[in-house]
Amino acid sequence: MMEPSDVVGLDAALFALRRAYQEVVRQIRTEPDLRTAYESATRLAEQIRGLADEAALVRAETALRIQTAEGLSVSALAEQLGLSKARAGQLARAARRVQPSESA
Repeated sequence: MMEPSDVVGLDAALFALRRAYQEVVRQIRTEPDLRTAYESATRLAEQIRGLADEAALVRAETALRIQTAEGLSVSALAEQLGLSKARAGQLARAARRVQPSESA
């Protein structure tokens, strides 16, 4: 379980991330060379897509950790997380695909 100090740290980190994003957008919007601005906006979009993919994987891994730690069925996991059974199963499968092999 997260401690109150962890939540503050997480909130602060997310706030800093948001501020960094806003600064990049400001720089792009004020770039006088429109081709450079476009290329920068493209790089920003690519970076954000990558971060979103990584965040989705962390979410899936966390769902699998909950399922494993609590010995839950996919149905029970879905109920606890407020997801459909199909979505809970997708998350668990996605997390299992990226787990390192335990025999390696």
